[in-house]
Amino acid sequence: MTDSAAAKFHASRLDGIEESRLRIEIEYDNDVDEGVPLPFDESLVPPNLVQVTIVKVEGLPFAAEAFVEAQIASLRKSTKSQRRSSAPVFNEQLDIPVTDGSEFLELTLKQFSMIRSTVIGRARIALNEVAAAGEKGYIRTLPLLGENYNFTEKSLGEISIVANWVYDAATEEHLKAIGKSSRSVFAKLSQLFRKKKAPIEDDEESGRNGAPIMTQAKKKEEQLRKLGLSADMSAIELSMYLEKQKEERLNEIKQLMEEDEYKDVDVEMPEGDYTIQVHIIEVADLVGLNASGLSDPIIFVEIMGQRQCTRPIYEVNSAFFDQTFFFNFKNLKRDQLQEAHVKISVFDYNFFRSNEMIGIYQADLPSIYSSTDHELYRRWAILRDPTNEDDVGSQGLLKYSIVVLAAGDTQRIHDPITEEDDEEERDAEVKEGSGVADMDRNLSQTLHFLVISIFRAEGLPGYDRILSTIKQGLYVYAKVEFAGCKPLKTTKVAVSGKKNLSVVFDEELWLPVWVPSYSKRASITLMNREFGRKDQVIATAYMDFDKVPKYDRDPVVDDSMFLLGSLGLANKKYDGAALQWLHFYGANPTVRGGPKAAQFMNKFPNYGSSYRGSMLASFRVLKNPHPGGFLTKQIEAAHKKSITYDIPDAKMPQMGLYVLKAMIYQGSDFGSRGQSSNGTGAKYKVVISIGSHEIHTQMRVYDDGAVDWTELHDLKDIDLPRDLKYLPDTFITVYKGNELSSQSISFTRLKSLELLPSAKDGGDKLARWYELRHDLSHRSTPIATYPGNVLMKLCLASIEDEAANADWETYRRRMEITRSYHLRVFIYQCKSLPSVNENGLLDPYVKVRFGGEKGKTVALTGTRNPAFYEVFTFDKLLPEELELAPHVVIQVWDNGVRSTPVAAVRKELKDLQVIKNVFDATSPKPYWVDLHGIDGATKMGQMLVAFQLFEKKDMKQALPPPPPIKPTFRRCYLDIHTIGIRNFLVQTKGKTVVRRPSIKYELFEEGTSRAQIQCGAAAANPANPNYLSRNILSINLPDDPLFAPTLEVFVYDERTLSKQLVAVCDIDLSKKLIWNAEEYVPPRHHQYLEETAQARKKVEEKLRRRGAKTSAKRVKKGKDTGLAVTFAGKDDDDVSDQVELPPDDGRGVFPAKSLIIREGVVDHNLPEIRDVEETMNAMHAEKAAEEAAMRRLGLSDDPSLRKPMYSVNEQVKRMLKIPTAWTSANFMKGRDEWINSKIEGEGGDLEYWLQYRPFENYDLFRGHVAFNKLNRRKDTTRKVGVLKAVVRITLNNPRADREYNEFKEKVRRIEACKVRLYVLRASNLQPVDGGWLLSHDPDPYLQISLDGNKEVKTLTARTGIATTNPDFYHFSELDAKLPGAGMLKIGVYDKSFVLGEQLLGETTIDVEDRWFHPKWAAAELKPMENRNLYKPTSRSAQGTLMLWVDILTVQDALKYPPVDFKGPDKHKFEIRIVCWRSREVHYKGYRSLDLFATFFMDGAYDNRQSTDTHWLCRSGEGSWNYRVKIPVELPISTREEGRLRVQLWNRNIIRSNELIGEASVPLFNWLLLVYKRKTAPYVGPEVDGADLEDTDPSKPTMTAVVDPSDVPPTPSSGNDTDGGALSEDAEPLLARSNEKRSSSTAVMAKPLTYSNATTAPDEADEEAKKEEEKSVLSSIKQFFGFGTEIADDGAWLPMTYMDRRANKLVKRGNLAISISIVPESEAKSRPVAR
Repeated sequence: MTDSAAAKFHASRLDGIEESRLRIEIEYDNDVDEGVPLPFDESLVPPNLVQVTIVKVEGLPFAAEAFVEAQIASLRKSTKSQRRSSAPVFNEQLDIPVTDGSEFLELTLKQFSMIRSTVIGRARIALNEVAAAGEKGYIRTLPLLGENYNFTEKSLGEISIVANWVYDAATEEHLKAIGKSSRSVFAKLSQLFRKKKAPIEDDEESGRNGAPIMTQAKKKEEQLRKLGLSADMSAIELSMYLEKQKEERLNEIKQLMEEDEYKDVDVEMPEGDYTIQVHIIEVADLVGLNASGLSDPIIFVEIMGQRQCTRPIYEVNSAFFDQTFFFNFKNLKRDQLQEAHVKISVFDYNFFRSNEMIGIYQADLPSIYSSTDHELYRRWAILRDPTNEDDVGSQGLLKYSIVVLAAGDTQRIHDPITEEDDEEERDAEVKEGSGVADMDRNLSQTLHFLVISIFRAEGLPGYDRILSTIKQGLYVYAKVEFAGCKPLKTTKVAVSGKKNLSVVFDEELWLPVWVPSYSKRASITLMNREFGRKDQVIATAYMDFDKVPKYDRDPVVDDSMFLLGSLGLANKKYDGAALQWLHFYGANPTVRGGPKAAQFMNKFPNYGSSYRGSMLASFRVLKNPHPGGFLTKQIEAAHKKSITYDIPDAKMPQMGLYVLKAMIYQGSDFGSRGQSSNGTGAKYKVVISIGSHEIHTQMRVYDDGAVDWTELHDLKDIDLPRDLKYLPDTFITVYKGNELSSQSISFTRLKSLELLPSAKDGGDKLARWYELRHDLSHRSTPIATYPGNVLMKLCLASIEDEAANADWETYRRRMEITRSYHLRVFIYQCKSLPSVNENGLLDPYVKVRFGGEKGKTVALTGTRNPAFYEVFTFDKLLPEELELAPHVVIQVWDNGVRSTPVAAVRKELKDLQVIKNVFDATSPKPYWVDLHGIDGATKMGQMLVAFQLFEKKDMKQALPPPPPIKPTFRRCYLDIHTIGIRNFLVQTKGKTVVRRPSIKYELFEEGTSRAQIQCGAAAANPANPNYLSRNILSINLPDDPLFAPTLEVFVYDERTLSKQLVAVCDIDLSKKLIWNAEEYVPPRHHQYLEETAQARKKVEEKLRRRGAKTSAKRVKKGKDTGLAVTFAGKDDDDVSDQVELPPDDGRGVFPAKSLIIREGVVDHNLPEIRDVEETMNAMHAEKAAEEAAMRRLGLSDDPSLRKPMYSVNEQVKRMLKIPTAWTSANFMKGRDEWINSKIEGEGGDLEYWLQYRPFENYDLFRGHVAFNKLNRRKDTTRKVGVLKAVVRITLNNPRADREYNEFKEKVRRIEACKVRLYVLRASNLQPVDGGWLLSHDPDPYLQISLDGNKEVKTLTARTGIATTNPDFYHFSELDAKLPGAGMLKIGVYDKSFVLGEQLLGETTIDVEDRWFHPKWAAAELKPMENRNLYKPTSRSAQGTLMLWVDILTVQDALKYPPVDFKGPDKHKFEIRIVCWRSREVHYKGYRSLDLFATFFMDGAYDNRQSTDTHWLCRSGEGSWNYRVKIPVELPISTREEGRLRVQLWNRNIIRSNELIGEASVPLFNWLLLVYKRKTAPYVGPEVDGADLEDTDPSKPTMTAVVDPSDVPPTPSSGNDTDGGALSEDAEPLLARSNEKRSSSTAVMAKPLTYSNATTAPDEADEEAKKEEEKSVLSSIKQFFGFGTEIADDGAWLPMTYMDRRANKLVKRGNLAISISIVPESEAKSRPVAR
């Protein structure tokens, strides 16, 4: 027996010859018997395992996050990556099994990257050199060469290694067990991780230069630990481990797929047009930035790039603005809505230099929209300055309102008088700090910090640079924005390259957040800086603040003593949440700037068409932030830091190796004809990318509507996160061009989670067609063509998954395994096709294409609802797996000289059931499918189709022809009562109004034959023609409602020489068939039931979005109608036996029972239809009203309501009988129930209260869909009028219906009527946008028209009053003839001298519908309504109009006079204020002060009144005895305008005056009282007597001024708004008080009582004498200003100052004043001096 062995010996030479080793191979004969075992000796067997220890690397040209990759042949192993260093130390052992001594050991030093690691340098050693080293090992320090092992000019560094080539028994066993050709998962893992059972020394050795070397045992343990393997694991244990790992991954994928974040959850905010209204009410207690301690506030409001500002107000700390701003946006997308926010910035205004920041407040749009009524109403917000490190804490308060309205939303109308009645007390609490700004909860805002640690970014695209030293690359930085902070940026980093660029930041961004807050979303943007050009957005990502982990303390901990940690000198370690990869998406990387669509993609990643990079970052929120040590100043502003702490390996994102497999079969429909510009077949390729890893197919020619690739690609060793939540998305992109140049035209985006093998697909992904979208990254993308689709099998798997190692070569051959099939396509009919011709019609035909063959139907003319009833058959060889078969493409074309495609639909064969035996086949069940436009858009009509697929033995097998597909029909009657056309606004080509409109009804009966009904032309009133005709047509309609045709309505203009189509509409007859049990809708109910269903669907959607556990139950439509139709027989000849029907007497339309209405009103025989919901709502409303009445009487059984019904302030109000409105509103009694409703959807237009219409209204349309020269879709379809009619289908001839004939006669009788319109006010009118220079508040007036007769009514006599909330109190009476033109149009206009007459908004009321509506006629008092105003240029409401309408016959109009209602008249008054003296005034420690006081009303800052100056006032006791007079005009619109401001100043001759303190006195309710009485309130002694019944001695008593803002009407007065006569005990405006007060609002002097206490007569005389003496002495002191005596009607006001630097309310003395309010007439008759 001849064996081979490796023998080693030493060759010794004579003196002077070095000792060396020689490895030789010797063959010899073994004479030992085979049965005798030989002793085992490792030195005699060939080595099979190379053990290489990477010690360290030195002399790198730059700091790198490096790792070393060792490779022998196809086997490779890698070390762990080390932290950035130019001399990384590894000490890590790598084991590679190898037996071939001719191989090389290749060492590659790489810079770590998640996307694609880059090579730094390489070294190579022959294995025979390692073998020659023997047991001692190969210890060398090798120079690093270039990537191709070439020498470079600059040194790349050196690598130190220790290598051994040894024999390992365990390795030998595994190699024998798995074989070298094995491709299983077990084989790959076995090749990666080897076990060594021989004992290994644990002692550490020293390599070159004394560097420590980790022992083999420790290195092996570290390698196996990463995959959870043990060094002693057997092959069976390894197999079990892999099976367990697979099961865990499948469960993880399933769990992630079920989470909401991996589902397409609809945004709660619908996409579309939005109107945002921001009302800036006031600011309070601002930090003073002027020398006087005051500021000049100006407020900027910014939303999505639009910015508006208020006027500046000078020298105030608190200011009343009352300015409203409107922001209108069109076609907002999902991402735009999610990331939008309202930013309110308050600045100190400076004329010559830039404004100075005071504070910022910001709220996210979704947070506002999700609030009640989509608004934040009159909220207080705390202003903070995140831009200045010195501005700590609150910088002031802001009061605001924000309303966010989508198209169709209705704004809630608030009563500024009643709803704000108790607001002043809450405002005082907020200003003093006891209340809560911005929140409804009793929580205070606390400072948190959002910390974003940005380590590095990878996979970034490179740009061509102009003004730079590098041709391609980036000068990149990261920018973070959140909660109103100024954008915080990282340091800019330069990097060169074309693609897959990597940059290192290693910085932390600290953003202050005051919690709770309405800001939820933070944006992280990567920017490219280039000199001479605007910074470019590379990509943007967003994060949710609520999902960021919160920490009480910073998880960055010190490993050293406290002193070093405080000085920042300690070794720190991160112990927070694990780092994560944040992926960025945007436009195609080849696009630098691109069109607006590309810029939109870069800003909103959900719309991105490509991957644009990843960022390694961590996020945390610190509840108790400590930015520095005890020697570092506490910082509350946004700032950044360098990352100086270590990241443990456990906190780093774990990366794994993945495999991306793709089998690309075919693509189709790339473009309308798939031709290139030169007419030859265009070439296409597919690129599949995940992160920066890409798969490219070959360029293939587009032929016969498809591109065949049939390519298999396998992209291995992809580095991606092991955590499946952080996998980047996968993109499939189609490029058009050639091998040298191509451009992306379409793409689709997939979540990589969907590509992972899961339990649902058995671990194997199936082939499928991927629908593509147009890539708008380029301006030249032809979006007027089909974007196309691609058939492929795609799978992403970890190397540990079996799917990663499956052999997909068989899938390439599956296309060749075919079977014979016979396909039948049934085309029945289409409905609601779009008009593509200018005449509003089309000549449709259908083309069916399948497998290179096509067929088409006959072409019909002039219809949008064609009926074909044709069958197409195709015999084809198809793949055995039908998911690989081509699609059936059905297209609708418009016939003409050049036929054009209109719409299409696609069908996959895999969804069809294969029929083996043709004789077992039955008629297919057709179904309606939605059609798509040629640009991929929907809303292009529907088609009724069916499919059948038969399997044939071979292609020669003949099958019988398909059976006829026309349904069975029955005889019935189409009964149409045409009332007329309303609001017909159509112009012909000659730009003239339609003169003689006529109507034609047309439908397909018995399949393809047409039936018509013609209504004659009406010329009396072309804009509102009356027909009042009845047409009955006997027709045949299908038994199955599925085949019911559509009734087409054509409106023509009958001219003398021509007849032109001007409008069309469709009426669905399927729901009008009384034998359609499930969907039958009675006449006049179709709109009501549709709106009810939409409302229910909207509620269900809201519940679903908000995670509600239960949703509203759906009610079947047949149940809603109250009809139960059941099929009873099979005899088609006898209709009465077939269905069980209600008597066909017309009651469904016009019941016989007459409705009794008040005298003079015609009985129209139109019933009131009150469903179950309305009845229940009425019952609930009655019950609620009863409970409210019981609570007012104190009879409620609710324990929480068993307490005194009124507080002290409420009793004060009732005693003084403070009115609640400027004028009596008795006309609203009985009319305001609807507008006061709190139910969602109520309170607006009265049509929601009426619920249904007396006639069926069908919208008429004109226009067509076309594509312009820029390949942009243009839809000119618009509504031009309304057809009023009643359409029904009966089984018996309705000609003899008595009720219908009576109704017809009554409708034909035209009544002369009077329409009375009462307009109260308009609210929230949007000013005309005239640009920056011409924008202004409107001066609105009304234009009212009925049937084209205009009546213009102005708001005022052109007094120039500009307001967005005008009071009209206008009455108009207009003539009308009903039925007839009944469109009452009310427009609100603004007449500007520059812009001219501008429409602000208008609303239209159908008077005719209301006249014939039974519910309207039965209402004795017509309800008031708030109607939305609209403009033709916007779908969003432009404001609201409060009004009501009454309609009377001419006879009734003479009997009943119009309602007397009018608004309050303007009257002038004078507020007289006497400033007596001050006390305890102190300021900055001054010994003497030069005091004077200033008085003004909020908002009237130009009319400030001041006293004279008390010079050199010591001890803070000033004396003035000075009267100021402030004129006011009543009524005023807000309570803030009725607030008196009092300021106490220190006068300076040279520098600015200094504010000492201020106070406010609420006078609004006193102004109400004076306005009603037209006399001054009595100023007399205080009210004495017994305490009130709820007075508690333990409670603080009210002191100083009566606060009438809290005074409701007395119980006896009910809703009477007039105040009663004042008694002798009436409380004066101000009363004396010695009580101290913590707020700036004046209060009452003594507990207020109802009666005076009585005293004995003698005692009373004695007391009277004493009081008289005191009065005389007091008068003398008051005259000369001595002492502290003030008048009886005076009171001491505490003067306070909010020190924002110390965030403390400072008391600075008291000021004594008296206030009286007198009418202008009395002021003139009794003038007073100052």
